[in-house]
Amino acid sequence: MDYVVTNDGEKLSFRSNARNFTIFFTRPSTNTVSVSYGFNFRGKPLSMVVVESTIKQISFHYDELSNSYFIQFGTGTTVSNFNWFHCQLIADFLGFTTHSNVLEAK
Repeated sequence: MDYVVTNDGEKLSFRSNARNFTIFFTRPSTNTVSVSYGFNFRGKPLSMVVVESTIKQISFHYDELSNSYFIQFGTGTTVSNFNWFHCQLIADFLGFTTHSNVLEAK
């Protein structure tokens, strides 16, 4: 999936122009993560789904059938169609310790 990725420090956004949707990741508080999935129709917001969970209820997974990564929230919600690089960006933004922010890896 091709995304236009932006990070303004408070919100990490993945926008797909081809499919007219945007995924936003935010940190409303220290222990809380919010993901918003917004749909657009002809450039105007149509609807948005928002899921919040604690940081400890998030897990990253790889799907061998689709050859892509997905993120599962403790509420049972899954956000999918990411590549390894996208998962690294999301994990770094949310504050997870990942390969990219370990000093020995740099």
